[in-house]
Amino acid sequence: MKLKFLAKGDGLVREPGVIEIVGTDPHYVGRAKLNLGDGRFCYPAVETAFEVDAASDAGRHLTKLVRRDGCLWPADKETAAACNVKFVPVKYDSGEWVPEPAKKA
Repeated sequence: MKLKFLAKGDGLVREPGVIEIVGTDPHYVGRAKLNLGDGRFCYPAVETAFEVDAASDAGRHLTKLVRRDGCLWPADKETAAACNVKFVPVKYDSGEWVPEPAKKA
């Protein structure tokens, strides 16, 4: 089973399994590096979900983080169920994933 995660709020969750070397760019789940042009960078959310195999070490690690810290949005109901958290529908808005407004009856 594939788990799918989206960046949440301003949290930066390192991609599991990526070996970081001093002087190289960090890799964050569901984020891209954006150069602001003055020597500064930011990491806005991307519109595609970060996918990982549920049975892998990376999948188990992200499942644990989401269950414990709520640091990522599960991108679908199956991922939320695998993480044992409530599924919250989200939408992409200006470089960030935000909860969709509740529908009025």
